Amino acid sequence: MNLRKTFTIRKRYGMPGILLSACFMLIKLFLRRISRFFVNRRSVILTGNARVGIHHLTRLDLQNSRIIIEGGTFKAGIDYGYYDGGMFDSRRDVCRLHFINSTLRIKGDVSLYPGVQIFAKDAEIIIGHGTKINGGVQINAIERIEIGGDCRITQGVIIRDNDGHRISTDGRCPEMIRVPVKIGDHCWLGQRAMILKGVTIGDYAVIAAGAVVTKDVPAGSLAAGVPGKTIYDHVEWED
Repeated sequence: MNLRKTFTIRKRYGMPGILLSACFMLIKLFLRRISRFFVNRRSVILTGNARVGIHHLTRLDLQNSRIIIEGGTFKAGIDYGYYDGGMFDSRRDVCRLHFINSTLRIKGDVSLYPGVQIFAKDAEIIIGHGTKINGGVQINAIERIEIGGDCRITQGVIIRDNDGHRISTDGRCPEMIRVPVKIGDHCWLGQRAMILKGVTIGDYAVIAAGAVVTKDVPAGSLAAGVPGKTIYDHVEWED
């Protein structure tokens, strides 16, 4: 209720009018929270010994969508993520998960740090066991994005399976181009790397900070640059 509206109500109906309006607003807010709780509760499906922990400030919007957790623990906005010069805080950096006619499938222990943003429309996103996604990461799917197990997606990484707008380069009618993205197991994506539509990244690969990946990256290799190119083979990495 803004200040101008408050003065208008007081002028016409006095203090009882203000109190009554405040009560209606509180009831409306309460009903909205309750309905969102029950909708989300029906949309979050736990299988096996799965558990879920979602920070109360996380913005979770599921429109005809589901989050399926297959064993393990799924955490959103709870763990603290670090980056150069600072730390992501769940009280300041809010997770935003917005799904329309989509499915988020979690296979085991997965943690989305504060500040992660995921948007999906008519799409499926799969995240494997042991994967950690740091704050500032943006995942945008309108087809399919699959992230393997034991991956480290660092601060500011962007993963998308589409161009975001309809585009044409041959004089034909512009269309939205969408091609699935697949990231293998035990991959490390450096800060602010971009993984674009149609890319497949093999197991144990490393993507250097700031790389823009538009083509496939073989397993066990390191890609860097703009556009991203393989510069080392037989790479190994550990936490």
